[in-house]
Amino acid sequence: MQTNVNHIFRRRLTQLVVIAEVPLLLLGIKAIYEPAYIDAWILLVGAVLLLVVPWFTYQQRHKLASGCFIGILSLMMVAMQWSTGGIRDNSVMALPGLLIFASMIGFNSLYNSLLVFLICNLLLMGIAADSGWVFDPSSNSFSNAFNISIILVITAIAAKILARDNINLVALLNQQVEEVRRAKEDVEFRALHDNLTNLPNRQFAEEHFDVLQHRLSRGMIANAAVIYVDFDEFKDINDTQGHAVGDRFLTAKAQALVDCTRVTDQVCRIGGDEFLILVEDLEELQLAQLAQKLLQHAMREIQIDGNLLHCTCSIGIVCLPKDAETYEDAVKRADIAMYRSKRDGKNRFHFYDRSMELIVNRRYQLQSQIMSAILDEQFYIVLQPIVHLESRNIVGAEVLARWAHPELGEISPAEFIPLAESNGLIDELWIFVMHHALEAARLLRQLEPEFYVTVNIAPNQLKSPGFFDQCEHVIRESQLPFSALKLEITESEMIERDTEFDATLDQLHQNNIGLLLDDFGTGYSNLGHLQKMLFEAIKVDRLFINHCHLNEDTGALLRAIVAMSGELNVGLIAEGIETEDELARVQELGILKGQGYLLARPMLVNDLKQALQTAA
Repeated sequence: MQTNVNHIFRRRLTQLVVIAEVPLLLLGIKAIYEPAYIDAWILLVGAVLLLVVPWFTYQQRHKLASGCFIGILSLMMVAMQWSTGGIRDNSVMALPGLLIFASMIGFNSLYNSLLVFLICNLLLMGIAADSGWVFDPSSNSFSNAFNISIILVITAIAAKILARDNINLVALLNQQVEEVRRAKEDVEFRALHDNLTNLPNRQFAEEHFDVLQHRLSRGMIANAAVIYVDFDEFKDINDTQGHAVGDRFLTAKAQALVDCTRVTDQVCRIGGDEFLILVEDLEELQLAQLAQKLLQHAMREIQIDGNLLHCTCSIGIVCLPKDAETYEDAVKRADIAMYRSKRDGKNRFHFYDRSMELIVNRRYQLQSQIMSAILDEQFYIVLQPIVHLESRNIVGAEVLARWAHPELGEISPAEFIPLAESNGLIDELWIFVMHHALEAARLLRQLEPEFYVTVNIAPNQLKSPGFFDQCEHVIRESQLPFSALKLEITESEMIERDTEFDATLDQLHQNNIGLLLDDFGTGYSNLGHLQKMLFEAIKVDRLFINHCHLNEDTGALLRAIVAMSGELNVGLIAEGIETEDELARVQELGILKGQGYLLARPMLVNDLKQALQTAA
C-alpha cells in the first residue's frame, strides 16, 4: 500500500511541476518582449530551479520535494510583488492557486507556514504602500491587503477540506485495492495449495511437472523423479483418535517430509494421506537414500494430547524421463510402485518397472470381472477329502473355490480371493461356494450319510450382523441338516475378536454348525482358544507337525494339544500329508483324521462320488 501512495505522490508532483513550468516559461518569454526584465529574470530562474523537484521525488525525499516546489513558487511571487506593483501585481492572483497546490502535495506544517507567510507578506506590502516606503502610493492599500488575506484564508480552508477529503478517498481506494490484491493472491494461493498443510496441491504438482519436463527437454537438468508417499494405517489414527487429531498428525508428518527435502524439491499433498515429491538432478542411488530418509522420518512418534502416535509409509518412485512422459502416467506408475511396497509389507520403497504395471493391469482386469464370473459360473468347486487315517474312509471334504477364466485360464484362489475382499464381493462369492458345496454334500450323503463339507470363512465375515442368517438361509434351501456344514476359521481371525464375532460363533454352535480352527501352528498357537471356544476340531498345519521332531518346544506343545483335545473332546485333523513318513508321524501322535496329496488330491464332485462308490 505504501508503494502505491509513493507512486501516486510522485506522479502528482511531477504533473504539477509540468503544469507550473509551461506558464512560467511563457510568461518569462512574454516579459522579455514587453520588456520587463526583472520579471523575466525571476520567472526563468524559478522555472530552472523547479527542475530539482522531480529529482528529489525520484529519490523519494517527498518532504524536501514538496518544500522546494512550494517554496520556489512562493518566493518567485513575493519577489515579483516587491519588485513591481505590490498588492496590485498580477502575481497576487496566483496566490490561491499556490495554496491549492500546497493542499494537494504539501504537509500540514508546510501548508500552515505558507498561509502565514503569504498573509504576512500581503499585510506588510499594504503597510509599506500606505507608508510610502515602496511602490506608488495608493489609497487603502492595507485595507486591500487585508481583504485579499481574508480571501486567501477562506480559499485555504476550502482547499484544505477538499484536500483532506481527497486524501481520505485516495487512502480508502488504496485500502480497497490492497484488499482486492490480497484476496486475489489468497485465491491464487488456495487454488494451488492444500488448505490443511499449506503445501502445494495436485494442480501445482501437475504444473511443476510440466516445468520439469520443459527443463529436461532443454537440457537444463539431467534427470528428475516423482516420489509417491502414502502413510500406512493413517485411517486407524483418524478412526480411533478423531479427525481433529488426525489432521494435526498429518500436518506434522507433512512437515517431516518437507524437512527431508531440499529447497528446490516440491512436496505436494494430492489427497488424504497421499503426497507427491517432485525432485530434480538426483541419481537412483541418491533417490534411494532420500526414500530411506523419508521412511525413517515417517516412523518417528508424534505426541498429541498426551498420546504417542506413529505410522509408517510406503513409497513408489518414478524416474524421468525414462519411466513417464506425462503427469498422469508418472502419478499412475508411482502409485503402482507404492502399492507394490504396501503388498511387500509396507514401510519400504520401490522403483517402478514395467512388470509392476502388467501385474496391476491383470489385478484390475480380474477385479472388474469377478461379479460377471460369478453370474456366468466361471467359478467352480473342488473337494479335498478328509480321511479317517486308520480305515482310510472319506468322511468329509474341504471345499476349495476355483476360477476357470475363459481367456487367462485357471486363476489361483490366492489371487482372486483378496480381490473379492477388496471390492466387496467376497459375500457373493462365498454364497456361490456355499450353494455348490451343499449341493455336493446332498449328492455325496446318498453314499455316505454322515458326509460333511467344510467351507473357509473370509476375515470379517463373522463380524457381519447378517452372517448367520445367510448361513441358515442357504442350508435350509439345501434341505440338509445343519451338521452337514462346518466352517473353518483361521487362528489369526481369533486375535481380532469382538462381541459381534463371539455372538455369531454362539449362534453357529447352538444350531449345530461345526467350527474348525484352521491352520493351527502357523500363527500364535494359542491353547486358550481351545478352552474358550467350542471348536469341533482343530486342523493342524503340516509344518507344525514336521517341526515337532526337530524342536523340543514344538513337540511338547503339539503333544499338549493332542492331550488337551482328548480331554475337551475336540477332534484333530492333520493337513498337508504328502509322504508316508508324515503319515506315520501323524498316526504316532494319535491324530485320527487327515488330508493331503498322499491320501487324496482335490477333485471334482463327480470324481469324489466315484471314489466313494469304489470304496463302498
